[in-house]
Amino acid sequence: MSYPNYPNNRIIIVDGGKEVDLTIQYQLILSDGYTLNPPEPKTYTVDVPGGDGNIDLTESLMGDTAYGNRTQEFIMLVIDMDDEKTFEQRKTEVSNYLHGRAFDYRLTMDPSYTYHGRFSVSEYNHSAIGSGILGSFKISVKAQPYKTKGHMTFDLNATGGKWYRLPSGRKKVHPTLQCTKPCRIRFGDIKQVVPAGTFKLNDVLFEIGYNNIYINSFPLQTVTWNEVMTDGGLAMTWSKAKTLTWDDIQRLNVEGAQNPQRWADVAMNRWSDLATTKWSEIDFRTIETQNAKILLKYDWKDL
Repeated sequence: MSYPNYPNNRIIIVDGGKEVDLTIQYQLILSDGYTLNPPEPKTYTVDVPGGDGNIDLTESLMGDTAYGNRTQEFIMLVIDMDDEKTFEQRKTEVSNYLHGRAFDYRLTMDPSYTYHGRFSVSEYNHSAIGSGILGSFKISVKAQPYKTKGHMTFDLNATGGKWYRLPSGRKKVHPTLQCTKPCRIRFGDIKQVVPAGTFKLNDVLFEIGYNNIYINSFPLQTVTWNEVMTDGGLAMTWSKAKTLTWDDIQRLNVEGAQNPQRWADVAMNRWSDLATTKWSEIDFRTIETQNAKILLKYDWKDL
């Protein structure tokens, strides 16, 4: 006997890389009465004797609000039961698997996120209705405050320097930069040079929404001062020059704003479109820049 149509609202346990759908594995149907409470903010205040109100120190230590764990409760209906023995067997199986154990888990009604928490199983109930048996469990989870979209990884072409606009979640996060060459970074008023290797950018803090960061993984040397002077091939006025950074000027000899690196970047062009260009204008990297790779990584977490 099998349930004809599994509902869309289900709990899926992530157990050591294996996904265990409680509906499919144990024939448990999530009722509509589930509770997904948000985490409680941890607030810190200091009373001022003889003064009005309190001093709020909630964000003074971490620069953001901290949260306690969230509580989630699910009523699971047991299906495909022939008698009370089936219910007792299901109780044992589910309790052995979930009760007191911590797992990553996903909710199909919130498919973009993964939660983590410790499960408990309680309030077993069963009753006879007509010719059938109805059973239910209450499953509770003490979950971490943030749910995660996982590790965000961006493979960036930062040769010659480029601004990137990257989205992030509610929890503020310091991204990690992995580079094979020293990189110049600009974030807000922060300017720094990151050596080759993998480093957490402690001076860069991504907040919820879009974050603008400038990265130059390989400074170009394609333009000289003579070329931007009055008689040069890239001659410009000071009013024009002052709107550009030196990296911007270096890119003036580069064909295309996206800094093409390989044939795939110009695959949609016709040969006739490229016939008048030099190879240096299509692929401006030297052999050394072939390895100027950039990976920017961070975790995305929301409430």
